[in-house]
Amino acid sequence: MAILDDLGAALESAGVGTLGTSLFLGEMPETAVMPVLALLEYPGEMGERTFGGPVTETPRVQILGRGATYPEVRAKVQDAYKALDGVYASSGTPALYIQALQPPFRIGTDAQDRVLVACNIRAVRKHP
Repeated sequence: MAILDDLGAALESAGVGTLGTSLFLGEMPETAVMPVLALLEYPGEMGERTFGGPVTETPRVQILGRGATYPEVRAKVQDAYKALDGVYASSGTPALYIQALQPPFRIGTDAQDRVLVACNIRAVRKHP
């Protein structure tokens, strides 16, 4: 299972959002109900390797939120941050460890003047 699927399932089971309605993987539809979250992959780090090949991988994911007001979208991203940061060997994901790289922060507004807030996480997981 891809990291976005794993994290999306973990956030949905934590009650942070509903996949396909208020939580999206790899994209953020313009017409999504707000506040909305998207999980977006970006380049990670090299994982651990042995002579037998890769053992772990370390993907990185941005949690991006969009909403009408800063408090509303900041709270939604904070919920996702709290649900994922520090998770170790979760039963809902094959990640060995999930670490937030920083707390949620405002990144500006979009073309429709909707507020954007994000935070970034890294996961260490078994190589598929």
